[in-house]
Amino acid sequence: MNLKVVHKCDFLRNKQFFSAMFFVSLSLFFYIPNIWGAPPISGEALPGLGGFDEVMLSLIDKYDIPGASLAVSFNGKLILARGYGYAKKSLIKKIPVQPQSRFRFASLSKPLTAVAIMLLFEDGKLSLDDPIVSLLQELAPQKISDSRINQITVRHLLEHRGGFDRSIRGDPMFLNQPPCPGNIKSFLARKLDFNPGQKYVYSNIGYCILGRIIENITKKSYEDFLNERVLRPLGAHTIELGASFKCKPNEVSYYNLPHPFYQGQRMSPYGGFNLEAMDAHGGWIGSAIDYLRFLTAIDGQCPPPLLQSNTFGIMIARPDDPALKNRPTYYAKGFIVRKLYRGGINFWHTGSLPGTSAIAVRTASGYGWVALFNGRTDDWKKLNLEIDRKIWEGARSVKEPPGGDLFNKY
Repeated sequence: MNLKVVHKCDFLRNKQFFSAMFFVSLSLFFYIPNIWGAPPISGEALPGLGGFDEVMLSLIDKYDIPGASLAVSFNGKLILARGYGYAKKSLIKKIPVQPQSRFRFASLSKPLTAVAIMLLFEDGKLSLDDPIVSLLQELAPQKISDSRINQITVRHLLEHRGGFDRSIRGDPMFLNQPPCPGNIKSFLARKLDFNPGQKYVYSNIGYCILGRIIENITKKSYEDFLNERVLRPLGAHTIELGASFKCKPNEVSYYNLPHPFYQGQRMSPYGGFNLEAMDAHGGWIGSAIDYLRFLTAIDGQCPPPLLQSNTFGIMIARPDDPALKNRPTYYAKGFIVRKLYRGGINFWHTGSLPGTSAIAVRTASGYGWVALFNGRTDDWKKLNLEIDRKIWEGARSVKEPPGGDLFNKY
C-alpha cells in the first residue's frame, strides 16, 4: 500500500514538473528575450562615438528590450544615427531597427505642442495669461460648477499647473473613452483638485486641451497646424500621429517586457489606451533623427530657428512659484530645465507608454540626443532613469566631438 502511495506521489510530482515546463515554454514563446546573440547595429556614426553604441547595447540587453534608435548631435550637427536590435521580433521573424525606423514618442509629444502654442503667442493669436475658457469658446461648458475653472490660463496648462491631479482621480486620458478631445465640456464642468497655478502636477489632459486651443484659434486640425508650422519646414517627414492598433509604414512593433512569471496586470500596447485621443500629449510617432531635427531647431542651434530668441527664453523660464526659487530644476513650458551653476542650461523630456520608452535631451555643452525604445518594463520609472544615466555616460566617453554632419544624409 505504501508502495502504491509512493508511485502515485511520484506521478503527481512528474505531472507538476511537466506542467511547469509547459508553462515556461509557453511563456518563452510569447515573450522572447534577446536569444539571437549580439543585436544588430545599423546606421552610421562619426569616429570616436563608440561609447554610445556600448551603452545602448547594454540597455537593450539588460532589460531584454527588442530594439532602439539613437540620434546624437553636437552644436546642431548630426554625428550619430543608429538602430539597435529589432523592430519586430518573434521566434519566426526578426527585422532589425534602422536609423529611420519610426517609434511612438509618447510624452515627447508635449514639446511639439508647447512649441506650437509659443508660435501662436509670437503671432499675437493668444497670450499665455489668457483664460482657456475664452479660447475654447463653444468647447467650454456653459455652466461651470467650480469658478476656479475660469482662472486656468494657457501658462498654467503649459506648466502643468491647471488644477488637475491624476493621483486623486486617475488619469482620464487612459479611460476607454477619454474626455478629451471630444468631451472637454463634461471634464471642465467638474471640480478642480487644486487652485490653478498653486503647484506643479503633471497632467496629460492639460496638454490635450492645449491641442484643442490650437485647433480653435487656427481653424485647422491640430496635426495640420503642426505640419504646416513645425514639421514640414524642418523636413521632418517621418513624424505623424500614430494609431492604437495599426502600425504605420516603417513603424516598429511594441512590447511590454515582464518577467515570464509576473502575475500583475498590464496595459497592452495595442488597444490598451486610445492613442488617437492622446495626440497633443502623447500621440506622435517618428524617427529619432527627425525628432532631433526639431529639438535642435527650436532655438536655432540648427538654423533656421523655430522660435525667436525672446520667445524661447519665455518658454524655458522658471514658473512664478516661490517653491522653485532656489531649485535648479523645474518644468518650464514643454521641457524640464536645469540651470547649471556655471551658466547655461540642460533641457529635456521623457516619454513612456506601455511598449514605449523615450528621451530627448539638449545639453549646455552642445550635445543633443534622442533615444527611442520599443519596450517598457514594469518598473518603467527606473528604466527611464537608467536610460538617461547611461546615455550621459556615452557622451562623457567622447574625448573630442567629431566634425561633420549626417543630417544631409538622413
